[in-house]
Amino acid sequence: MKNLIILLLISIAFGATAQDTAIKDYSKADKITKKGIDEALVSYLKVKDALVATNKGEAQTAAIELKTAIEAISADKLTVEQRQYLNAHCSYIVKQSLSIQNDSIDIEQKRAAFEKVTQSMYALIKSFKANKIEVYLQYCPMAMDGNGAFWLSDRETIMNPYFGNLMLHCGDVEEVIE
Repeated sequence: MKNLIILLLISIAFGATAQDTAIKDYSKADKITKKGIDEALVSYLKVKDALVATNKGEAQTAAIELKTAIEAISADKLTVEQRQYLNAHCSYIVKQSLSIQNDSIDIEQKRAAFEKVTQSMYALIKSFKANKIEVYLQYCPMAMDGNGAFWLSDRETIMNPYFGNLMLHCGDVEEVIE
């Protein structure tokens, strides 16, 4: 029941998108694909940390790494359904990573793109059970002009990427993903 509520909150917070936001059970998918998703998660966490530090340059560099990691994920041994799901989320992450990389947009626009990346990263790690480390889904109700926003973290302690040191600890852990 809690997962259903969290999924509903995520769907509302992120709005309608082109990719399938439903969490699937692809836990038996190819280990190489899962390893690639886990490596992309590591890059995602670097983007998050750069946004926590309000460091535009580091966010751009980490977004380049994230895009590269996403593009390297192997889908060779996936079913057609799994491949379509993976490709939709990966395409979305690449698109938003390009926004984060863009030198001409400010840190708030990078944070808005990061919010969108989070939706797809969450769907990928949950559906493929691809995280080697414990991951925390965190939520700040004040982010995105009071509409709220989620992010993933490798730490239980709240370090808010949407406000940086202005409201560093604003938010709560909504789910632990093991």
